[in-house]
Amino acid sequence: MGRFTVVGAAAEAYAELMSIIVTWALYTAALALVAAVLPGFEIRGGLLGRLGVAALFGVLNWALAGALTVLLTIATLGLAWLLSVVTHTVVTAVVLKITDAFSDRLSIRSFWIALLGAAIMSVTVGALRWLIA
Repeated sequence: MGRFTVVGAAAEAYAELMSIIVTWALYTAALALVAAVLPGFEIRGGLLGRLGVAALFGVLNWALAGALTVLLTIATLGLAWLLSVVTHTVVTAVVLKITDAFSDRLSIRSFWIALLGAAIMSVTVGALRWLIA
């Protein structure tokens, strides 16, 4: 019985790792697309730069997005919760600007560029998830 528990735990760990890797790849592709089509949004360093920025964005998004969403929901007296798509885009833009502040490979000219980039990223990641599902 113990052996099956270990095998099950290993399978769960493998599935979680694959989910992280796929998400990283999707964010890398989305960031590359945004950098290619949006003036004022630049990633330096080629593929390694994109991978690094996507990794940093992923960690910051994991660490901050939930708290930022709660803060926006409280600050808007629940309106942010009702407009969750807009809130998600704004939170992603804030996390992108924070990523810009921590990375010398990412340069985003303004918050409005980050907001447009966040919208493009959301659509891109959603479409890519739909394609691979």
